[in-house]
Amino acid sequence: MTAKRRKALVKRRHRTVPLADTIKSVPRYPNKLVIFRIAASPFYWARYYDSGKIYKRSTKTENESAAYKAAIAFYEELLTRKASGLAVAKAPRFEVCAKEVLRAQAARIKRGELGATLPWAKIRRSRRSSFWQSGWRRLGRTDHNHVKISCR
Repeated sequence: MTAKRRKALVKRRHRTVPLADTIKSVPRYPNKLVIFRIAASPFYWARYYDSGKIYKRSTKTENESAAYKAAIAFYEELLTRKASGLAVAKAPRFEVCAKEVLRAQAARIKRGELGATLPWAKIRRSRRSSFWQSGWRRLGRTDHNHVKISCR
């Protein structure tokens, strides 16, 4: 392939596609963990492939050695979240958000901003509802009917 032809192919690529000559595997880590650059950003990006999904994140640095460190931190965060059962993707599950709301309500009760009985009645009612038990749903897929059921 000639240089002119290669340049024409690269021109047609989208600006968020990794630049082929910048893709580098992180040493002493799985080959699926790489850093790379894209035309749309001056920073390095980290990418990890696991169980049929690609996880990407900006390292927010132009320095290659700092990008390696950020990629390792990203990889360890993914492993930790996966091992602890938390959502690995950016969209949290309903259950995670609901537990956070309950934690916030408990803090408000402790500070005296809410009465102690009303929120706990809501908690008991919400745990019985099918909405709480459908924690597998992503928030983006929750529709009006699910919210209506949970508010009964």
